[in-house]
Amino acid sequence: MPVVNITAPAPTAVPVAQAQPVSGKVVGDNEVYIGATCSPEGKVNPQYNWSITQGSDQVKLDPNLTGGPTMGIIGIKGGSPNGVIISVTCTDLNTKLTSTAKTATMTSQQPGSLTIAPPDNTSEKNCTVQGNAGCETDRSFTYQINDTNGTAMAFAGLDFWDYITTGTQNSCNVSSYSVTCSGSVTSGQQTGNCDAKAHTGASGQFSESLSVCATVCGSVQSGKCTGSCSTGSTQTWIVNGYPITKSLTYQCNSISVQ
Repeated sequence: MPVVNITAPAPTAVPVAQAQPVSGKVVGDNEVYIGATCSPEGKVNPQYNWSITQGSDQVKLDPNLTGGPTMGIIGIKGGSPNGVIISVTCTDLNTKLTSTAKTATMTSQQPGSLTIAPPDNTSEKNCTVQGNAGCETDRSFTYQINDTNGTAMAFAGLDFWDYITTGTQNSCNVSSYSVTCSGSVTSGQQTGNCDAKAHTGASGQFSESLSVCATVCGSVQSGKCTGSCSTGSTQTWIVNGYPITKSLTYQCNSISVQ
């Protein structure tokens, strides 16, 4: 009787991606791979039989890898933790005997939120706005992508981009923003998308920088801008095709993110 074993370490999660809102393409990482062995090696002529025994609404099998020792698991919908079970058996094509199944459990992770991870730094300096002296506040930090359950999505290759729109309160007189797709901004809003241009590192994180330079913020004294203003904006991130919204408040001494 052949014996099948899942190769360690097996993936415990799979990322989900959907079509980008403008291009209609799925470009972010949404597949993980799981392997198996069939023994006694060298004595069996194995065919691997992969199936989804739980969570078929959340993942699908890569149809290009049927019958082989490696299977791709493609995320199609977010689910509860450990809501997916993948099963594999092996059949010895010489004897037609089939092994007992082995299983692996994983979570299908759909982007749902962004949380700020350290370092998170804010600084102030003098600046120039259209030839006029002003004061600038800069904030830089790292975003962690989390799934709809609030669990970190530790994957490289998650696609992200953003656009920002200004609200009715704009005493800082902000007219444009620096967003992921530089050069694609009209009246403070990004008009296109840049899928497949920005991707996360291995832990599912990416860097963010926000700044405001305004004449009404005065000048730097004792490390602080002396003026006062407030501009409210809405930032929309598209992560693996899913929108995540943040509320931004630009002020002379701070930039808040909620």
